[in-house]
Amino acid sequence: MDINITPMLDIVFIMLIFFIVTTSFVKETGIDPKRPVAETSVAKPRGNILIGIDIAGNIWMNNRRIELNQIRQLVEDAVNENPES
Repeated sequence: MDINITPMLDIVFIMLIFFIVTTSFVKETGIDPKRPVAETSVAKPRGNILIGIDIAGNIWMNNRRIELNQIRQLVEDAVNENPES
């Protein structure tokens, strides 16, 4: 007893064609408003802490090479500086 998957493939290809056609014709309507600029606002830096490890095993943080034992202190300092980190 073999399972015939031809009907399933037909449905998948029809759905694929449907999504390709509908996404290519979607156009958002409306205007592009000019938003006012606040004179008293202060831009806050994002609270991201990025630590990278390259293929050689070197650890990088803030474009500086650091040692494994420095990670905890540097992350704690970054969180104290920006609590949203």
